[in-house]
Amino acid sequence: MQSIYRPSCGHMQLLAVAALLCCLLSMAAAYTDPDQFTRLAAFRDAMQSRSGAWKEALQTWTCPTPPRNSDGTCDPCGRLSDGNWYHMHCRGNSRGWGESGDGTLNGLITNSHITSEKVDGPVPKEECVLSHLREFDYGGREGLGRLSGPLPRWLGECFPMLEEMDLSCNKLTGTLPEYLAKMPLLTEVKVQENQLIGTIPEAFGRMKRGARRFQVEHNHMHGRIPDSFKNPTTLAAIAELHLAGNDFEGTLDMFAGSHLTTVTVHENPKLCGMVPHSVRYAKGYNPAPTWASPAKGLMSMATDGG
Repeated sequence: MQSIYRPSCGHMQLLAVAALLCCLLSMAAAYTDPDQFTRLAAFRDAMQSRSGAWKEALQTWTCPTPPRNSDGTCDPCGRLSDGNWYHMHCRGNSRGWGESGDGTLNGLITNSHITSEKVDGPVPKEECVLSHLREFDYGGREGLGRLSGPLPRWLGECFPMLEEMDLSCNKLTGTLPEYLAKMPLLTEVKVQENQLIGTIPEAFGRMKRGARRFQVEHNHMHGRIPDSFKNPTTLAAIAELHLAGNDFEGTLDMFAGSHLTTVTVHENPKLCGMVPHSVRYAKGYNPAPTWASPAKGLMSMATDGG
């Protein structure tokens, strides 16, 4: 006769405990994937112990979450794209740029938007646990940015799906690292109003999807704009170019044939030469005080007809 397996009492108890844990996780983080909830809570706990500014910025990261936007007692993602824990969003699948999303409720945290909160210290590597991020935004608007130190080298390793990086308006130092340009999905680089030095690496003109937004204005950068920006992929993609308030030199002819909508190039006294139509007629273009010599610039400005 074939024997029939009968679980022991101890085994039955373990199965009951496992079932209860699964039930509790489902109740605690319904629209939010349970693993994502655990990771986000770990990030919160680590950062709230860093400083009072961080504790204040993450003060809404509590449970229970509002029932009208939750499918459980603690649901950071919620039903709506803005979520329940301020600054963090679960926007489903990408529509081609960092802030976008198709609204799919897959429980994954896709957008980190901790802006204008006076958060301090280095760019937080603790956030590496959120590997599905498409947007990594710590823009310190209105002069509130307090992040310091160099642009981190680990962003590419931690966030392989990143499409937008915004570390603008902080107190970051050092150079613009070339590895950022090699991130396969990145299209928006926003590091304006920091204390960066050095030149623009050639690789930024050859980004795989092209630089949709490239913003380095009001730093301490210098040198020529790389000719690599003539890359057809870049010319087709780039919509916003912000170079103002640095010490760049040479011409802007590499942007002829682009479809720029917004440009700032002023306060670069060593820029010279002809100005492509695509630059001259973009919103925000202001040549003065830019060209070092009226004979080469503002008083005899030529255009390339592009």
